[in-house]
Amino acid sequence: MIPRRCVLTADSLEEIGKISHSGVSGGAGKANSRSSWPAYLTASALRALHSSPSSAANEVDWPTWIHSWTGGGDSPSRRPESYSQDELSRLAQLAGSSQAVVLEAINARFASYVRHLDQISAIVASPLDITGAPRKIEEDAAALYGVVLSRSANLGPTWDYTRGVIPLHDMLNHPPPGTGANVELFSYGDIKSFAPPDAVAGIGGKESEDRNRGGTMPNERSTLDDQDIVLVARKTIHLGDELFLSYKGKGEGDNTEEKQRAWLLLQYGFPLGRQ
Repeated sequence: MIPRRCVLTADSLEEIGKISHSGVSGGAGKANSRSSWPAYLTASALRALHSSPSSAANEVDWPTWIHSWTGGGDSPSRRPESYSQDELSRLAQLAGSSQAVVLEAINARFASYVRHLDQISAIVASPLDITGAPRKIEEDAAALYGVVLSRSANLGPTWDYTRGVIPLHDMLNHPPPGTGANVELFSYGDIKSFAPPDAVAGIGGKESEDRNRGGTMPNERSTLDDQDIVLVARKTIHLGDELFLSYKGKGEGDNTEEKQRAWLLLQYGFPLGRQ
């Protein structure tokens, strides 16, 4: 179980106490829209990165966690013309796609980055690094934007389908070709909407179990918040098994469409093509 307070979302901008959505054209209602959530989530990560880990208002040590973020595919801030033919050929081989499809994905990612960079600049003023020296938004955004996209997830109905970065979940890999995911991501509220009461009680601990079995003690509360995140096993998982979460479809690399394979490689660093 991962507490909701540890999930980084666009709304964390306000919770961290650094900025309000209201100061941006469009207001808070735009924060999680299909087109603008990458800008808001990157801005949230920037502000969290430069927040004080010792602040009483911060229950989470955001800077330490965000400094640990690595991985993902090629940076979306890289200009398409900077790729050599050898690089494009290698990427096409890894993705099991044509060079034209790979280049199309590179262009689309770069165009989105440029568009969102303008939004990020409007959302957040230049932050300070840990030594207090001014830093440029573009430098910070270029470093975080691609990693934020590669680690974010759709948080589901209870979260109103917003996107967020979740500890532990953000380290899980897509299953290799020929295998499937062995875990899925749900909020506790989503699980309560479809799972049998006994299964829900088992997730929530003793207080939740007592409640779901008819407990009537006054002021009795579940140990979990509806927005807490739960990783649910899809199959038997043995000690030492790696956890795999499907980032697209069923996670069958050989059956993933060519454009999706190119996107999974560039966005997440997953080589799903035939080697």
